[in-house]
Amino acid sequence: MILKLKLSSLLKIGIILSILVLACSKKESPTEPKSDETLIIDLFKTLENAYNIGDQAKAQSCFSASYLHQGISDIFQVEFLEGFGSEYTNLELSNITPVITGETATCSFHTKLTYTFPNDSGTEEGNFPQDEDLGVHILKKESSGWKIFGNQISSYMNFIKNGTQINWTVSKFWKSSSTVEVYSGPSQQDDEDFEFRLKLSEGNLPLGTYTQNDRVESIHYYEYDNIENVSITISKFDLTNRVIEGTFSATLKNAASQTVQLTNGSFQAVD
Repeated sequence: MILKLKLSSLLKIGIILSILVLACSKKESPTEPKSDETLIIDLFKTLENAYNIGDQAKAQSCFSASYLHQGISDIFQVEFLEGFGSEYTNLELSNITPVITGETATCSFHTKLTYTFPNDSGTEEGNFPQDEDLGVHILKKESSGWKIFGNQISSYMNFIKNGTQINWTVSKFWKSSSTVEVYSGPSQQDDEDFEFRLKLSEGNLPLGTYTQNDRVESIHYYEYDNIENVSITISKFDLTNRVIEGTFSATLKNAASQTVQLTNGSFQAVD
């Protein structure tokens, strides 16, 4: 009897062990691949974390090598790096909502930052892109995953100055209630060496050619700001994509009555 009980117990133990072995030998179910929406949300959370810990390389990895937005190809030199170690900290991105179309996407989200100035501190928040001046950023699905790609709008200011070709890669504009100013320079830091101001009509700038006696309010090239003659043609004024395009020519004098001639001018300026 005792032998039978022992055999019965051993048999039960054997069955239990067999079940355990079979359970352990089963392969785990493959992990479901993340959706594109989740991957884009992860991308912005990675960017948020990189900003908050000051990891520039990690932040850079969120952007495409082909990034271009509103004439800016190096997001870190001009925009993003200003946040590392500055008065703004504790970036929070929430309500991240991608809209995906094939291999590209746009994304809206809520931003919140803590700011600390010598005489003031608090939080600053808003909805992107509605409350921003940078326009909608495009995302692109590349071989390494989703990346921030930008809207791929470039800017430039090209002209011939007294027979010498000038090519500048940064050109911007600023619109007030009554005028629009287009300005440029040889670098991002010297972007107001050439500037002209046009008068608006009921907040708009109709396409066409303008002279000093029409809508050209002022123009200067370095110290040359006395107008001898000027012609500026506006071929595009797109406030949705924040870009203005056109051509120009001008003859200007400085205080010493020296003359500079600007010919074959063309520009694409972004806000």
